Amino acid sequence: NAFTLATTHEDTTERELSPVGHIYQFQWLFMPGGAATSIPHQKRFHQWQLDLRHYHPIGDEVILATQGFYGHSLGTPSYLFRYRLGGDLLRGYGYARFKGNRLYAFQEELRFPLWSILSGDTFFSLGDTVEKEFSEVPFYCYGFGLKVNLPPDYIAKVRFEIGFSKESYNVLMEANHAF
Repeated sequence: NAFTLATTHEDTTERELSPVGHIYQFQWLFMPGGAATSIPHQKRFHQWQLDLRHYHPIGDEVILATQGFYGHSLGTPSYLFRYRLGGDLLRGYGYARFKGNRLYAFQEELRFPLWSILSGDTFFSLGDTVEKEFSEVPFYCYGFGLKVNLPPDYIAKVRFEIGFSKESYNVLMEANHAF
């Protein structure tokens, strides 16, 4: 039973199919802990999150999408509220491969049309999540994917992507854009 103490959101994106513009979001969560929550043994904590996204057009229907994300926990969040890195945020690793109380991530993705209802993307991501201090060398990955626009309006997408990291690779099938 976390409470949102503050949130601000600005979205200037246009065009649902290929967004252009930016999204800025800040959120501050508070978990009271103890008897004030239904989660057993939950301790009190605060979380701050900042999510910055920019979608820049490069030519006709080619978009350079950029995301920067930072999250910080003050206190001891339960497993449900720990930050997770892997999957959509660092696609070369499996979902929630890394967990911690602090997280930063940076992603860039080049989105481009291929044919009719098909589009493609290439991406690069880096980031880290830790309990206390960030490492000097972040985790990173790169990859490519194929997106299919779905009827009836061809705005919703299903995407198939493969991401590569120094450890392994990860195959994803997800709905819509990663960010």
